[in-house]
Amino acid sequence: MTTVVMTALLLAQMPDLRQMMGKPLPSPELPGGTVSVRVARKLPANAVTDAEVTAIFTKTDGESRKRTAKTGSDGRATFDSIPAGAEFQAEVTVDGEKLQTTRFPMPSQGGVRVMLVAAVEETAPQGKETGPAPTVAGQVAPDDTLPAGTLHVVVHGSDGKPVTGREMQLAEVGRDKGLQVMRATTDTEGRARFEKLATGEQAGYMAMIDHEGLRLATPPFRLPTDRGMRGELRPPVRTTDLSVLRLDQQSRVILLVGEDSLEVMQQLVVKNTSDQTFDPGPGGLVIPLPEGFVGAQELPGGATVEVRAKEGFVTRVGVPPTRTAGLSVELRVRYVLPTGGARRFELNQPRTGKTMKPRYIGEGDADVKP
Repeated sequence: MTTVVMTALLLAQMPDLRQMMGKPLPSPELPGGTVSVRVARKLPANAVTDAEVTAIFTKTDGESRKRTAKTGSDGRATFDSIPAGAEFQAEVTVDGEKLQTTRFPMPSQGGVRVMLVAAVEETAPQGKETGPAPTVAGQVAPDDTLPAGTLHVVVHGSDGKPVTGREMQLAEVGRDKGLQVMRATTDTEGRARFEKLATGEQAGYMAMIDHEGLRLATPPFRLPTDRGMRGELRPPVRTTDLSVLRLDQQSRVILLVGEDSLEVMQQLVVKNTSDQTFDPGPGGLVIPLPEGFVGAQELPGGATVEVRAKEGFVTRVGVPPTRTAGLSVELRVRYVLPTGGARRFELNQPRTGKTMKPRYIGEGDADVKP
């Protein structure tokens, strides 16, 4: 695997906890005006006990109040009777590291949960764009008519017409493994041009463009020292057959068990076993959530999803052939399930003919099936 392909894999990493930290999760099952702040170390499961959390909230009349609370055995500090509409923010210091939530308004009904995790390493590069996983859907070959260090890539749509006025990205990985991204816009012939590029063993490349819900990419390549290269990108043939989809074994579910609720973070890795791109169609691919879920949110770093009340979430992103692209599509969501204080619970999402449903078994075990 070349360093270019390894760079593309940055788009399919584990969720970056730093992006998730401090974001409010509406929790209708909590009493109104309540904020539950969970403090952990490295991973959400590693609760930090007896840590002093400081909260400052500003009411709608401009008056500010300050409160403190210590985390219990579950790592949670609770603040109650916060007025609706008040701007709330909390902070805590763990092992010398200061952690802080975002500033958010209190909802008119229900409470809010928020998580702060110390000693977390970044799992996604700062400043790098995220989006659909690249689908290898083209080719690049040397061209004697182009000077060395020059690359021309033509993009066609499914209808065979050139794709004009669209930005193409060219990822370059040098010998030092550093990543640079160059950009060019396709002209009236659907062609993007790059010049004065490093040749030979100095660098590897991959050209990518977002089109028709996919991120089309060339195979990784290097430029010859004596001539340029010419390539083409074209969307692959599509299918709407749901049976080609699977949930990969790399899918993960994080369960945070509370006294009266279960907080769930899902990373569902969807793969396509066919040689065609799965097209979810205008209705999208529906992933139902357990009955009674509340406060669902999209987590950063995955494909775009839309939360659908009382049902689950929907993605309209195409799923490329996993065997061809070498990558899968990741769907990331976070939600709360009230448990009513039950010591044992079961979450069952049976498969239907229209949707793909994972199954979860509670009390510490998680079994994810396609």
